[in-house]
Amino acid sequence: MRKIIDEKGRVFGLINLIDIIVLAVVTVVAATVIVKFIMPNSPLTAVNSIEVTYSLRIPRVRTLTAEHLRVGDKMYLQDTDALFGTIVDVRVEPAQIPDARMDGSLVMTVVPEEYDIFLLVEGLCSYSNDRYYTDRTTELFANSNYWLYTKYNNVVATLMGMKLN
Repeated sequence: MRKIIDEKGRVFGLINLIDIIVLAVVTVVAATVIVKFIMPNSPLTAVNSIEVTYSLRIPRVRTLTAEHLRVGDKMYLQDTDALFGTIVDVRVEPAQIPDARMDGSLVMTVVPEEYDIFLLVEGLCSYSNDRYYTDRTTELFANSNYWLYTKYNNVVATLMGMKLN
């Protein structure tokens, strides 16, 4: 049976104890350099918070949904429960869809008893590397759909635009 450290100071007769310590230090320094200078920033490193106004569109909802989106209500992301912002303006318009005619043309047709809702929502947004995050959890993209909820509603809203305040 071998000794753990032999008479020459090698561990199991293979490698010197000082070599192991030097190898460990070099590994820690290399990992630190990679994490600090090479790895991209994550949403959790974004500390720059700014106020923004989101422009949202909620297509083809019924009257009850339209009536329960009110100025002052807070909106949250459904999957993370992160605060998205506070509604500052609600505009309700009759829903329209493209309708193909026999001659191949498209005409916008009003859908009975359905509405398109346009919201302005103010909230805080963090940014890092020209990317914007709500509550440092969800990256924001124009024309993307987000599941949002308020005290009275669950909706799928399309982010139409974002204006920095």
